[in-house]
Amino acid sequence: MDQLATELAGRLKVVKVNVDEAPSIAARFDAMSIPTLLVLSSGQTVDRIVGRSPPASSGSESALHSMG
Repeated sequence: MDQLATELAGRLKVVKVNVDEAPSIAARFDAMSIPTLLVLSSGQTVDRIVGRSPPASSGSESALHSMG
């Protein structure tokens, strides 16, 4: 995530949330499992990945790269 944030700086914002310290945010976005990756656009969830996956197999990575 840090690498993706660096590569796409200025085009998107990456936010990490500790769900133990911010349970209301986890509830707001229905993050029931860790890790959960949400892709938001205009405040709406457009993609959700739950669990670990290799970066190359992530559908969101290609979606994010197509944003710019």
